[in-house]
Amino acid sequence: MYVGTQWADTVVGPLETALSQLVVHTVPDTATARSDHTPTAFDCVISEYVLPDETGTAFLSSYVGDSDLPSLLLASEDAQPTASEVVSANVTDYFVIDRMDEDCATLAGSIENAVTRRNASHNERLEFALELADAGAWEYEIGTGTVWWNEQARAIHGVLPERTLSPAGIDELYTPDDRRRIRDAFDRTIDEREPLDEIAELDSDDRQWVRIRGKPITSGGSVTTVRGSCQDITSFKRREEQFKFLHSAATELIQASSREEAAQITIDAAKHILGYSKAALRLVDENDEVLRVFATTKDNVAAAGERPDYRVDEDVPAAETYRRGQPNVFNDLNATQDEYERGALRSGLYVPVGDHGVFSCGNLDPDAYDQTDVNIVAVLTKLTATALTRIEVDRELRQKRDQLEDFTGTVAHDLRNPLNSADGYLDIARRDPQDADFEVIQDSLDRMGAIIDDLLRLARAGKSLDNVTSVSLADVTEEAWQHVQTDGLTMAVEDDIVIDADRERLLHVLENLFRNAIDHNDPPVSLTVGALEATQTSGGASRSGFFVEDDGSGIPPDARDEAFEHGHTSLEDGTGFGLSIVQHVADAHGWDVEITEGRTDGARFEFRNVPLSSEKITQ
Repeated sequence: MYVGTQWADTVVGPLETALSQLVVHTVPDTATARSDHTPTAFDCVISEYVLPDETGTAFLSSYVGDSDLPSLLLASEDAQPTASEVVSANVTDYFVIDRMDEDCATLAGSIENAVTRRNASHNERLEFALELADAGAWEYEIGTGTVWWNEQARAIHGVLPERTLSPAGIDELYTPDDRRRIRDAFDRTIDEREPLDEIAELDSDDRQWVRIRGKPITSGGSVTTVRGSCQDITSFKRREEQFKFLHSAATELIQASSREEAAQITIDAAKHILGYSKAALRLVDENDEVLRVFATTKDNVAAAGERPDYRVDEDVPAAETYRRGQPNVFNDLNATQDEYERGALRSGLYVPVGDHGVFSCGNLDPDAYDQTDVNIVAVLTKLTATALTRIEVDRELRQKRDQLEDFTGTVAHDLRNPLNSADGYLDIARRDPQDADFEVIQDSLDRMGAIIDDLLRLARAGKSLDNVTSVSLADVTEEAWQHVQTDGLTMAVEDDIVIDADRERLLHVLENLFRNAIDHNDPPVSLTVGALEATQTSGGASRSGFFVEDDGSGIPPDARDEAFEHGHTSLEDGTGFGLSIVQHVADAHGWDVEITEGRTDGARFEFRNVPLSSEKITQ
């Protein structure tokens, strides 16, 4: 591009004569150059120094910028730029028009050298980039029909070096379905100057895909050459197809109803869709202690033997991956320092399945896995983790629904008995007031009131805590004792501790345990409340616990688990909610509660994991 009008007629003609392949596009001013033409459209820019709106150096500095586009400046003896202007504008070469030869040979030579150097540099960078990208380069000369491919482009297409290439011959390399599409895209590149970017499948037994890109090169206002690159994207296309097939596995996982079913779907997808034939899926047990093998492939067993379960705290790849929650690639399984045999497997990939477990796969060769494998398997394990979470939530919801049905049935039954009794005696009272037994009616109403009170306590017992304070165990024990004390019952506090608790709910716990001892034993009954041994957590916090025991008949071991269930009672007039309230209050605090045998064979309730308060109670 030539910018300016003062010497355009003098310079442009001789230049086009000296350089037969050169086409000079002339613009009168910098505004036209900026608005109508981009720097990438030209191989070189020549500007006169004196221009209507700005100097040539200012224009070249902003138009060319930091690019490697060659720029030449023309000036006269009377109006020349300073040396600093030329340097700042990054001008490739500078000429004084009064000193130039008439045929502009020196100017033409400078242009040719600058463009040649630039093209050579571009070619070197292109070859280097193509080598890094595992891509090939190609060029098509429209006038002669000549096709050029570099060595990598021939290798990608499986074309021998001695084979002469033609557009028709290249066309036959692709599948019939893709030939017409590639031809149409190529025609648009030539006729409409659209960049070429297409994906085509090679016509071969072994399915292979190539991405073809190119751009038109113009000369004299028309496209003379199409130049571009090609790249083997077979692995990408296969991964793309794998992701499509994973959709079907996701659908199956959504419908899975058990951990075992979800594990088997995962292993089948890993083998048949992703191609990981030696794989296993371990899920953590209900106690979060052991990673158990839920599913594995026959190929995995054949290569490595029967796969073991692992403890979560073991120093093995699967357990380490589960604890860290991050994928692990082991390039050489022989280097692992543990007691387990892995047979012929040499490399391994371990990916966590959320907080549910770990997926692992092995290969007979070392260094078999990279980040691509990690990413692919991570997609599958996320689908599996989602399914396992849903299965767990569904199980808990079913359990809660069953518990609610049992609970409502128990409540309805317990309320119906006193209600029927009161209703019957009211009917008698209506017929003959003289025979009315209002004490029985009152007892029935009291019984219903007791059940309702217990239900309200039970509903509140499991709610989140919002009033936790420092509580003296001895103080709250004494208050509970005042509420329930009766003849034949004694109570003693062995030692006191100060704990963090909701005082009102702790009071309900102690009252229910005291009443439980009264209701299930013949007097006299002695109660003892005391502290358990204190412990330190890994974070340095102090935790202890307390116990409540009686010297009664105790609770048989086979009845201890069901003692906390809603409505469970051995008394004819019991509500069955007392110990359930105790369990719910303990759960709300994060305490562990267990029924054991007391020192005199009575019932002993132990509460552990109880945080000790850092505050002291002022008496």
